[in-house]
Amino acid sequence: MGRLIVLLVGGMLGVSWFYLTIGPSVLDPTHLGWLMQGDGAQHVLGWLFFRHEPWTFPLGVVSSFGYPVGTTVGFTDAIPWVAIVAKGLSPLLRVDFQYFGLWLGLCCFLQGALGVRIVQELSSSPLIQLLGGAFFIIDPLLFRATVGAHWLILGVIWLHVRPCPDGVTQHRILKVALA
Repeated sequence: MGRLIVLLVGGMLGVSWFYLTIGPSVLDPTHLGWLMQGDGAQHVLGWLFFRHEPWTFPLGVVSSFGYPVGTTVGFTDAIPWVAIVAKGLSPLLRVDFQYFGLWLGLCCFLQGALGVRIVQELSSSPLIQLLGGAFFIIDPLLFRATVGAHWLILGVIWLHVRPCPDGVTQHRILKVALA
């Protein structure tokens, strides 16, 4: 199997784990019910309040949530960068819209793919690459909407374990890690 195919299969294993553990209903951007309990309620309310705020600088201010002081979309754990992009698209979106399910699905895909990528640097066997990558998928915190981006940590780990034959490659890797 080619490295890219194994990488995609690792990502699909992550999506499969997501599908089996949470179910497909959270991928429906108009389905808010699954978020209306526990921490999910804070996340979606932060997004919904931010969505209806006027654009301000600094970005992310939500003056109507937590009145009279207000807050920011970051303090509501509503995944600020995604919230800012979604706010820009807000006129095109339905009234009941959430991006948290899609975000978790993407995080699961990237967790599986980058888990495989790390193991690809350590073993040439596709089976070991997939099995090793699968261990990264079963992270218990992966399904927490706001902390599910562990793939970012895996990306930095991959940059650390991959070979750097020359100084140019080292500088390029450092630039990618800082980005």
